[in-house]
Amino acid sequence: MRSQTGYKPKARATAVLRPSAKTNVELQPPPVTESRERLLAAASHFFLSGSYHGVGIAEICAAASVQKGTFYHFFPSKTDLLLAVIERRVLEIKETVNKIASGKAPAARKILQLFAASQQSAGDSARETPRDFIPPGYFLGNIILELASSNASVQAAAKHAFDHWIKAIAVIVAQLIEEEKLNSLDPEDAAEAVLALVQGGAVMASAYNEPRKMRAFGNIALTLLRASSAPA
Repeated sequence: MRSQTGYKPKARATAVLRPSAKTNVELQPPPVTESRERLLAAASHFFLSGSYHGVGIAEICAAASVQKGTFYHFFPSKTDLLLAVIERRVLEIKETVNKIASGKAPAARKILQLFAASQQSAGDSARETPRDFIPPGYFLGNIILELASSNASVQAAAKHAFDHWIKAIAVIVAQLIEEEKLNSLDPEDAAEAVLALVQGGAVMASAYNEPRKMRAFGNIALTLLRASSAPA
């Protein structure tokens, strides 16, 4: 049985977002420009709610009110735009998880907050379900299914995203282990399971157009973590 005090993430292979990127470089947000941000916003909607192959550069440019020449100034190809969308998601969700982890709430509540974050940022309320709900942040499932097996850059980007989220979630899991004496759990292995449930919950919430399904998946995640380790 190992102590959970001073938890340090175990080593994982670092994948790059772009073929030319160097490894072991801390993620930094790219320079912000209005046109680039509009392209990323339009592409995020199309890629994460539909299909990468089902939308063309012209359609993205039209939605972003940007000329094609401006598109190619920022992105050499549609794949480069997709990688930028994924990178943006990595940064956004890592920031969200870190904010939850640094709070003063008990770890069990923080686990539930991981699931609630997607629901709340989608504009859910007790009386209204938004149309065309797209779970933000974590939801890369359709992109991975569509492209990861045939595009090495997208596969590397997906692994990169998951590794960052797992390490961030593992901090919360380590707190849960310490508070509830779940000493047989490994923080990163358990964090992988939590992330898988977030992804699965996002798929179900999207399929049913019902963001509140994320709440049920949060409770399931917490129950499974507790059931997976007998108290010491």
